[in-house]
Amino acid sequence: MYYKSTDDQIYVCKGAALGWKAVGGGVSFTYYCFLNSTLGNPVCINTGGNQGYCPAGYQQRLVLGAWGTCNHAVYGDYNDYWFPPGGSCGSSAIVYATIGQAYVCSQ
Repeated sequence: MYYKSTDDQIYVCKGAALGWKAVGGGVSFTYYCFLNSTLGNPVCINTGGNQGYCPAGYQQRLVLGAWGTCNHAVYGDYNDYWFPPGGSCGSSAIVYATIGQAYVCSQ
């Protein structure tokens, strides 16, 4: 997949026989933001309306949920794991931290 700036299109490979084809419609992506600037950037800011938490030029289509880290004790060692948007750390987590939120944004 690649973006071609001369025609403002995203292209995907449809296989050796079909080659590269422009993706029709808008572009959608998963947008990760941080709860505050001490954790990272971009910071989750609700701009309201259809844009919601998405960057300028995009509309929020779906809230995927919180994401962050988990800490589990395994065989006496402490291991950190990532939990995905809408996921959890499970019942064996000793410590967990929500770092941010994730959204689906579309043109």
